[in-house]
Amino acid sequence: MHAVRDGGREAADKLARKLAMEYVPGEVTVEAGGTPARKVFRVNDGSWLVEVRGIDHKRTLCRIATAELVREWQYVRAGEASAERRRRLLG
Repeated sequence: MHAVRDGGREAADKLARKLAMEYVPGEVTVEAGGTPARKVFRVNDGSWLVEVRGIDHKRTLCRIATAELVREWQYVRAGEASAERRRRLLG
């Protein structure tokens, strides 16, 4: 997961495209200086489907998608009141 803090949707789409073209999953074995085989597909929903093959020709599939973070919650201990939580977080 990669967070894009500035540039909005356009920056997120640009990063997704870059990852689709360059990302090498850990499961893919590549010699030093080698470049894995790659097929890159743009899917209707705007995501990317990528097939990467390394030296052993084993096929690894990746899906790269963008998403907007709408809301995030912090963990709250069971029975903890809001005031207690603020004190613990803020000191």
